[in-house]
Order: sequence, then C-alpha cells, then structure tokens
Amino acid sequence: MGMVIALLCLAQVVVVLDVTVVAIALPVIGADLGLSTTGLGWVANAYTLALGLGLLAGGRMADRFGARRIFLVGTGLFALASLVCGLAPSAAVLLAARVGQGGAAAMAVPAGLALVVALDRPRALGWWTAAAAGGGASGWVLGGVITGAVGWRWVFLVNVPVCVAVVLLGRRRLRGRGPDRLRPGPLIDLALLRRPGVAPANVVAAVLGASVTAAMFLSVLHAQNVLGLPPVEAGLLFPPFNLAVIAGSILGPAVVAAIGSARAMPVGLLSVAAGAVALIAIAPDAPALPTMLAGFVLLGFGSGLATVASTARGTAHAGDRAGLAAGLLSTSTQLGTALGVAAVAPLAAGYAAAFGGGPAADVAGFELGYGFAAALAAGTALAFAFAGRATGMEVTACPNSNAPTG
Repeated sequence: MGMVIALLCLAQVVVVLDVTVVAIALPVIGADLGLSTTGLGWVANAYTLALGLGLLAGGRMADRFGARRIFLVGTGLFALASLVCGLAPSAAVLLAARVGQGGAAAMAVPAGLALVVALDRPRALGWWTAAAAGGGASGWVLGGVITGAVGWRWVFLVNVPVCVAVVLLGRRRLRGRGPDRLRPGPLIDLALLRRPGVAPANVVAAVLGASVTAAMFLSVLHAQNVLGLPPVEAGLLFPPFNLAVIAGSILGPAVVAAIGSARAMPVGLLSVAAGAVALIAIAPDAPALPTMLAGFVLLGFGSGLATVASTARGTAHAGDRAGLAAGLLSTSTQLGTALGVAAVAPLAAGYAAAFGGGPAADVAGFELGYGFAAALAAGTALAFAFAGRATGMEVTACPNSNAPTG
C-alpha cells in the first residue's frame, strides 16, 4: 500500500513541479530562444491551459477505460512531451510540446486522484495533496539550481527518468487498483454536479485557485520588481508557503473527520483570507521574508485544509464517476487560477499607474489585489456558513467516510 501511494504522489509532484520549475527558468529560456515577454507567458500558459481544458475529458477517460490504464498512459506521454521540451530547437516546438505536457497531465492527474480515492484511506488523500505542495515548493528552488548548473533544458529532461520509473513500477504495483473494464456512457457527464456536495466542493476549488494564486502571483512580482531580487533568491522566499500547504494537507483528514468537510472548507477559506490580509503589510523597503512569512503560512495552511476538504466532499458521492469528479475539481481549480490572475493583474497595474508608477505605487496596487483575494475567500466562507445554517445541513463526519451526512 505504501508503494502505491508513493507512486501516485511522485507522479503528482512531477506534474505540479513543471509549473514552478519552469517559471524560474523563463528569463533564460527567453534569451536562448529569442522569446518576448508575451512569448514567455505562453510557455507557462500553454501548459496550464491544456491541463485545465483537458481535465474533464481525462477524468471521464479514467472512468471509461480504467483509472490505472489512463494514469500510466498519461504519465508515459508526459515523459515523451518533456523529452521534446528539453530538446526543442525552437520556440514553436517548445510551445507545442508544452501543450502536449498539459494534455498528458490532464490524463494523469484525475486518474491518479481516482486511484487515491479508491484506496479508501483518509490519510492517502492528505499525502496526495501534500505531494502537490511539495512539488510546488521544490520547483522554486530546483528551477534556479538546475538552470544555473546545467541549463534550462534540464528542467524538462529531469522529468523523463522519473516518469519512466513510475510507469514501469506502476504496471506491476498498480495492478488491481481501480477498475480496468470499459464503461459505457458519454465522455462528459455534467449530471455529476447534481450529486450531493459536488457543486459546493467545486465552488471552493475555484475560489481557492483564484484567491491563493492571485496572492502568490502578486508576491512574485513584489519580490522581483519592487525588492529587486534575482530569480534564484526570489524563489527561496516561497517554500514556506508550500510547506504550510503540506502541513494543512496532512492535518486535513483529521480536521475533516472531527468537524466534517462542509465546515472544514470555510475554515480553510478563512485562513486563506487572513493570509491575504497579512500580506498587505508589504512595503518597498521592508525585509521580504519576515514581512511575507505570516501571510504565506496562513495562505498555505488554509489552502491545504480546504483542498483536502473539498476533494473529500466532491468525490464522496461520485460512485462510478470518481475519475470525472476528480477531473471536475481540478478543472475548477485551474479555471479559478486563470480568472484570479486575470482579475488582479490589471487591477494592481491600473491602480499603480493611476498613482504615477514607481515602487510605492506598485505596492499600493499589490495591496489592492491582496484585498481582492481576501474578500473573495472570506465572502465565500461566510456564504457557506450562512447557507449551512439556513438549510440546517448536518456537517458531522460520516462513519468510514470523509463526507458529512445530510
């Protein structure tokens, strides 16, 4: 059982790692391949867009063709796309391969989560969520180290042996984990949203993606554009956030068991809101880590807790649609992420421009963005709390389940 969880977590680490590890390497990639700032944005967005757009289909494929089969195929294709990225002779080839990476990840992620849920081990879900945070945390540091030591191409090539090992070991260790028979039915079946708890869980996933990513995006801009930190040093600021996500993820199953997932979701959102409020203390001349540490810890812990709670609630009643439920949750997170950044980037930039630009004006714009993230998370948490009271919804944990009754 331990080896099975480790394989599923390792694949999740690699998929998430490919976001942050590439972000730190972008300036070097741009210089080598002649990409503009806009082009570099597409190196990052091509992956996340393909991932977000393909998750529902990937989840349904896991339900129809077997979670184990789709997980192994997706992981193998991710290795192949990573190899093409690392050997890309031009920007066009790199962008195409990044789309391939995202599509492969869209198969592996929901299938892997469906396999985790099928284990029926509450702690397995916490470890899987923690693995994602660990991948994000290591990416900030590894991206700078690998790029500086052996070049940007190895931030992609390092995925290849890891994914190949997961596939080879997974063919034997994952045998019998999850159904492998074909299942009839439409590829996309949004009737799943009518099942208990699925729609609220997806709202929470989207709000988490929007509020947390928006706050961290602004923090990256503050570290590099205002404080003037180079990418490697800026990357070292962010592991406390991901370590806090790991802590929230590991403690999440116990919290869900104690108070129910319907209560744990708004508790996590309130922690995220408090973290965004704490980040308003930034200043052009303030020391980076001490100023941002409290915000990162609260953001990360709340994100981990709310993710575990929303995943437990959103998959508890999915039945034979566990893969689709997992894909739907991941899609909601990706859409929230895109919308959150799309909202705060022009908001912060416009506010700064209105005050004439410069570090102080930039910080004022970032603070407005943090306020937006806090209001979104807190407003959603309060809406859930009032809705629970109005409907008299029971939120105690079910026996042998992460989901509440009622």
